[in-house]
Amino acid sequence: MSLATASLALRNSPKIAAETRQRVWRSTSRLGYSANQRMSARLLARSEPKPKLRNFGFVLLGADADHRIYRPTFHAAALEATRDGQHLFCYPILDPAADIESLLHLNSSEADGFLLMGDVDEKYFDLVAKIGRPILVIGDHHILKPVNNVGFRDYEAGRDTVRYLHRLGHRRIAFASENLSFRHRQEWLSGYQEEMHALRLPISEGWVQTRWQSTPHLEVVKPLLELRPRPSAIIVTSQGEGLDLIVHCRSVGLRVPQDMSVMIIGILDQDRPAVTCMEEDTGDLGRIAVKRLRELVANPHEIPLTTLLDLTLHEAGTCAAPKAN
Repeated sequence: MSLATASLALRNSPKIAAETRQRVWRSTSRLGYSANQRMSARLLARSEPKPKLRNFGFVLLGADADHRIYRPTFHAAALEATRDGQHLFCYPILDPAADIESLLHLNSSEADGFLLMGDVDEKYFDLVAKIGRPILVIGDHHILKPVNNVGFRDYEAGRDTVRYLHRLGHRRIAFASENLSFRHRQEWLSGYQEEMHALRLPISEGWVQTRWQSTPHLEVVKPLLELRPRPSAIIVTSQGEGLDLIVHCRSVGLRVPQDMSVMIIGILDQDRPAVTCMEEDTGDLGRIAVKRLRELVANPHEIPLTTLLDLTLHEAGTCAAPKAN
């Protein structure tokens, strides 16, 4: 791709195909790129009076604030808002496709800006954007144009997971996901594949087991244990997958981690047994999102910026050096 094409894509030029623009934005996000114009916009905004912030809206599409995935993010965001004198109101819309009216009614809210999380696509984003208040998207989304977003360095997390297992001595590393429809899981897989290639480790036939909709965990991971040679380490994309894999390993006489290392990328549920994990801090996601939304309300003319957070290694004794062959 030429520099001219990349430059036009970053400026959201309609001359560049939407798929190409999206590919450029994702690539620059992985590199932590932010355009220099952002600083210029801030300098222009300094002379403008700063509005007093009172209320933020947390719009959750396809779930409510008690969902185990979204609850830590919402609670952390609410605490961060309170710390600086704002109130955070949650607007759960369980079925946005059937409840468009709820999105339209956000216009009557007193929110100074909105956080969007969940099943966020371009249609829903545009409906909220018509209200004319700053919007920040948290986590995954399906929006082609550049938007203000806070998420994780998912691609790097896939690479870091392979590096960790490689340092332990593993060379036969497999990847499994019971539902690859989520963008962050696709990024984890891309990072896994790229780092395996960078380390010149083979990805043998059958070592990547994925499905595109929710699938029973064992249906996905069992084929990996039937391979010859068998992988010495398996990366999975949820704590449930990891725990079910460990139980199945023991049922067929494999010890974890002596015979098989199991590692997950994602979120740890503290109410369940831990698995060695490249973990997302979803609380930090909420805190940073509120801080960024404050900036957007104060400087509404900023160009869209993606803020990416690192994942953290959490060791729980399910990974170890492989046995000598």
